[in-house]
Amino acid sequence: MDDFEPWRRLIRSILGAYEQLQIVGEAADGSEAVRKASALKPDLVLLDIGLPTVNGMDAANQIRKVSPRAKIIFVTQNRDVDVVNAALSNGASGYIFKTRFGKDLLPAVAAVLRGSTFVSGTMKTCGILQVEHSGHVWGDICGRIAAAKCADCGARICARHTETCGQCGVRFCGSCLGFHLAQHGKPARGEDVQRERKSA
Repeated sequence: MDDFEPWRRLIRSILGAYEQLQIVGEAADGSEAVRKASALKPDLVLLDIGLPTVNGMDAANQIRKVSPRAKIIFVTQNRDVDVVNAALSNGASGYIFKTRFGKDLLPAVAAVLRGSTFVSGTMKTCGILQVEHSGHVWGDICGRIAAAKCADCGARICARHTETCGQCGVRFCGSCLGFHLAQHGKPARGEDVQRERKSA
């Protein structure tokens, strides 16, 4: 779903080359995208953020209501971290940049249809392995935009998986915060925890 017809033609040419993928419709604006999704009940919808009539975010919300099983991937020029986070928090399964379209489209489609989340590789994403993600997919990598690094192990962590020590204010992933609190009765910087681990 994109208002630029040559772009839609490019998407058709790439996805149409794969027999296992069937293109059932396309739309030039948000309202048409919602109508088509309601009528066709697709497994996957590709959306731009900046669509006419109804923007991509609102269209995605409406599509989830009329076609609940449809997974949504945003294909857009918008690199704003807040927008990416909002898209994923609102239920999008993927977010790829048009500048990385050639590299990321097919991997994103494959990942999302498997039940995973995909974000263009130039974004630094959370690498925490979750037991459960948004109520489904056991053992999935989070994939949300990383807000910080764990002060101990260095893992990239999103706001959802960032844990802050109430005593010293240092940010950890959940596992390292547990170690920090269990091993130290007083506030300790992440580098001190790491040093004591190595010497143990």
